[in-house]
Amino acid sequence: MEMGRKVRTVFLSTFLFISLSGFNFQDLGGLLGSLGGGSNWTQIVKDWKSGLGGLAKESVRLGYAQADLAEALGLKQEAALMRGQAKNLEQSGDSFGGSDLNEFGKSSVSIQEAINAKIRSTAKLSAADKAAMAQAGVKLSNSLVGIGKGVFILVQASSRAASSGVPNITDIFALPVALEIPIMIPAAAFVIPKIFEVCYDFQKVAKEKNVAMPEIPKAPMFG
Repeated sequence: MEMGRKVRTVFLSTFLFISLSGFNFQDLGGLLGSLGGGSNWTQIVKDWKSGLGGLAKESVRLGYAQADLAEALGLKQEAALMRGQAKNLEQSGDSFGGSDLNEFGKSSVSIQEAINAKIRSTAKLSAADKAAMAQAGVKLSNSLVGIGKGVFILVQASSRAASSGVPNITDIFALPVALEIPIMIPAAAFVIPKIFEVCYDFQKVAKEKNVAMPEIPKAPMFG
């Protein structure tokens, strides 16, 4: 009975992956017939987990940096929300997925927009405000470098997965990642550029207020 459930789970997971990734049943026949010959899925899974871990870790660092800056500028509610989002992401561990990234990204963007607006509307910043902005600038820049690296690894793994075909019976361990790819990559492509965009704006407004800022790295490419 247990073996039957496992077989059904593998079949349904494979069918879902085929549907999401655009394969057809002619492709499936040829792929399943090879039974793992030349499969790259072991390395793909390793790289995917590495990229996902890096993206999650650096997103958490970004969230806490934004929360600290919001609090320093008197945006208490926004700071509490961002700190909660960062903590949730931190606790997600290996379950970090597209929905987690979407939720975090939405908060990160809206709160950074609130921070930028607060800075613009402040006629004269205090020395403490400027120090907080400078410190946040370093943290944001560093975390965005890490986010970019994580995304690069994910995109490369996704590209190799597309040319490796559907995981076959010897690659059952890879099915969770195969199912994750067509969900996470579109989520990242939607969220990550927006995060970089509002951080570029933060850099701009900080410089307008004569606050020394490190350069924000270029946003990662998805195509």
